[in-house]
Amino acid sequence: MALNEALKKLKFDSRLTEWYLKNNLLTQEELQKHLSELPDVANNVDISSDDDEEMVEEIGDEAH
Repeated sequence: MALNEALKKLKFDSRLTEWYLKNNLLTQEELQKHLSELPDVANNVDISSDDDEEMVEEIGDEAH
């Protein structure tokens, strides 16, 4: 990947967008357009885990 391409991708890196906006290298409109073009992957999230039972027990203990 060329350096120019890598820098373009960093423009929308969530850790850098505030800096780009502050330094007028990115507009709010550009950011909103980019975010609206991202695919919706919410259905791919798996929030279950083997540790879930332990967490429920810990929360139950704290409530009593």
